[in-house]
Parts: sequence; C-alpha cells; structure tokens
Amino acid sequence: MRIAQFNSTLLNPLGGAEQYCIELTKWLASNGHECVVFTGWISLEVREDLEANGIEVRVVKQNRPYAPNEKGPNLRAKLEFHGRDLLSTWSPSTVLGEMCNANFDVIHIHRFQGFGSGLLAGRGPIVHTVHDYALVDTTSTSARHGRMYETDPLVQRIRIAASNLSLRNAPMLIFPSERTMRRHLELGLRVHEGSAHVVPHGWRLGEPSHRFARSKKAFVFLYLGKLSTEKGVDLILDAWAEGVEGARLRIAGAGELAPRCKSLDGNFGIEYLGWLEHADRASALLTSDVLVMPSQLPENFPIVMIEAFLAGIPVLTTVEASPPLLRNGHTGMIVDSDAASLRSAFQEFRSSDGLLNKLRHGVRGVAVELDFDLHGRRITSMYERLVADYPSPSRLQGRPRRPRGKVGP
Repeated sequence: MRIAQFNSTLLNPLGGAEQYCIELTKWLASNGHECVVFTGWISLEVREDLEANGIEVRVVKQNRPYAPNEKGPNLRAKLEFHGRDLLSTWSPSTVLGEMCNANFDVIHIHRFQGFGSGLLAGRGPIVHTVHDYALVDTTSTSARHGRMYETDPLVQRIRIAASNLSLRNAPMLIFPSERTMRRHLELGLRVHEGSAHVVPHGWRLGEPSHRFARSKKAFVFLYLGKLSTEKGVDLILDAWAEGVEGARLRIAGAGELAPRCKSLDGNFGIEYLGWLEHADRASALLTSDVLVMPSQLPENFPIVMIEAFLAGIPVLTTVEASPPLLRNGHTGMIVDSDAASLRSAFQEFRSSDGLLNKLRHGVRGVAVELDFDLHGRRITSMYERLVADYPSPSRLQGRPRRPRGKVGP
C-alpha cells in the first residue's frame, strides 16, 4: 500500500505521539509499504533518520502565531491559534488537498494541532489515531489544574461542535484505550457507527547501549520524559528531598526544569542523565527498578509506560495520571499527588522485595500484549479493511466521502 502519515510537528525532543508515528512508519516501510511523512516542522536528525529508512518526508508550510515548541505568549496569540484551528473545519489547509490528491491508499493522521481538525474531513480512506484530547479540548488534556472537568466550558463546547463537523465523513478513529474513547463520548464527540476502534499501542524497547550499569547496592528509581511541572518533576524532587536511604534517583529528559535537575546532579543520590536516545533509554530502563511517572494530568497512553513494561519494571504514578494498562497493585502503584505520598511510596518500594517481585510478575503478563510486530499487523489489517470499503484513490478525486453508518452518542 501507499500510505501517508501526518503529524503536525516532529521536533526534538519528541513526544509519545511523535515517537509512535515515526516507529509505525518505519515498521510499515520495513514490511514493503511505500510511506510518505507529512509534517509542518521537523528536526534535521529526525528527517535524516526517516530518509535513511527509505521514507520520503514532505514539509508543508502553515502559518501560526507562535512556534510549535512554544506556549502561547499571550491571550491574543492563543485566540488566533485556536481560531484558525476552528476555521479549518470549513476551510481545511492545503496539506489536506495535497494528500487527498496524491493517490494514497490510506491517509493516517496523528496530531493535527496547528493545522486543525479539518484534516479529518477529507475524502478517501482516512485514519486518525487519537493520541490526546485535542478533539474535545483546546488544551488537549480534558482537565484543569490536574482534575478532569465534568461540565464543558463554552469554548470547549465550540471545539467539540467543530470536531463533530470535521468527522462528518466518518474517518476511522483509533483510540489507545477504552477509557480514552469513553471520555471523548462523554464530552460530546459524535462518532459514526463502526468507525471507532480501541487498539492499544505496540512498541519495541530496542537494543540497550550498555551505557548504564545496574547498581549492586542501590535501588534505582527512574524518571524518563519531559522535564516540566505538569509531568510532576517538581513533585519528584520535593518528595525525594535529601534522598532515600539505599536508593538512587535517575532523571532523564529535556524541558524547562532541566537546569534545576542538572543543579542537583550528584547530590542526595540524584543522577541527571539529560536527553536519552533510544538505545540509552532502553539501557536506563533495564538497569532501573521502578519508573516514576507522577504526571499532574490524565495520561492517555504514554509510550514511556510501555517501555517500562517491556523492560520488566513496574510504574509508580499518581491518581491524576492513572494511565491505561496500569493496574494498582498488579503492574504498578498509584498514589495521591503530593510529596508525602510519593515519598512514602519510594520508601515502601525500597523496603519490600516482595512488592517489587509481585509487580514485576504482573508487568511480564502485560508486556506480551505490546509486541510491535503484532500491533503493526493489526494496524495493516485495519488499513486493508478500510481500503476495501472505498473506491480506488484515482476514482475518489473530486468526490466527498459518505458516512458508513449512523452517528453514535
């Protein structure tokens, strides 16, 4: 098949959606499919990696009031950004026309921020993997101050109405968990019968670099991800305080809190690793005992959690994050989002070999389900079923797609 993969940005440091888009594209290319990646912004290293794997990259221009790796500097810029996003519902960006007119068998949309949900309204077999809550929330989180809201603010109701209009042609929607799909429906997203599917992400850990050695004496906690307040990095450091006896804390990643983390390197058992590439990520996970993921926002399906499971280690997280696949007391531990609770969990892990062994056993059972080859075959099968429902791309030009069934709640 000839497949287009779209992700609005592919800038380092890559987030989970970006990593997944790239790895899925590589898997498809290695299995004989012709793949083209469309994006608005891409780091040179990412582009070179894709092209080295025989994957064409097309960068498409899109005007926006601030850079994609920055937050809106003021209210006016934010209103302009989200206003353009809403307008895309009626006037999609030129990239949609370019993809629809290029005779692709499948167009797979990942994150569309900066281009608008109107990308989903195109003709032809279109797939959208729902990596976050951008369809129903301008912040992409479905939460405020770490808590899921129950009553939609007016601006979010407008957002949902626009997204429902974008889904008028019934693209195939792939949700990584039942909880994520249910939350979208609760907030008012309307999907056509038969168009929504739940498919957990697959992943592969990769070969370790052996850069890190397992400590023979210390119990190792690892944080791996964006170094930001919303990801709970401040909470980790406050909970760790002046250290935990017999334990070490490794912090790896990039972000605005990197200077604070770096300043603590070598103190109180803290080791700052900086940004890690794939091989070093695998090595860091395989030589740690517990992954700490104290996010202050609901997590959709974090790639780092999958990597931890594939490495055979449990996850310590917060009630706010509560990522899918993580079962408290089976594959990890869920605690309240405060420093005292997190510190108590550090100490409990450190003092109880039985707890760690029990959770490792649960993790091994889940890891079997995350094999990327199995996942890739399942996605390919979904592509094939979708293509079978539509005429060939050459016959689709100039014709709108029709919904395949009634609209759900």
